[in-house]
Amino acid sequence: MTNPRILIVEDESSIAVAIKEMLSNEGYIDTDIAATGNEAVEIALKTKPDIILMDIKLKGKLDGIKAFEQIKNSADIPVIFVSGFADENIIARASQSNPSGYLVKPFKSAQLIKEVKKALEWQRLPHDKRV
Repeated sequence: MTNPRILIVEDESSIAVAIKEMLSNEGYIDTDIAATGNEAVEIALKTKPDIILMDIKLKGKLDGIKAFEQIKNSADIPVIFVSGFADENIIARASQSNPSGYLVKPFKSAQLIKEVKKALEWQRLPHDKRV
């Protein structure tokens, strides 16, 4: 997997662009951006990205956790949840969907890249070896 496809789901365009730039600086250039949960589901099911970076709090009826639950019913795509909140209830709710990782905003590029690499390794594992 030389150029993994990454879906960035972020409703704040300046943050989405910053994440895309962090990824691009590390050679991850095949990225899409979705601003809502519904858009994320549509793009993910159509393009089947290798990883989803999913903000938990999104504008609209479908938050990031619910969007990912809909996606994972049809596709086996690892998600890294991204949130500006380290609230225990939010983390517990997100953990129930078995994410590949979790980043709390603001984060550094090195943290993002570490989580992306970890998610790519997880994606390569046989289903019975994924924890």
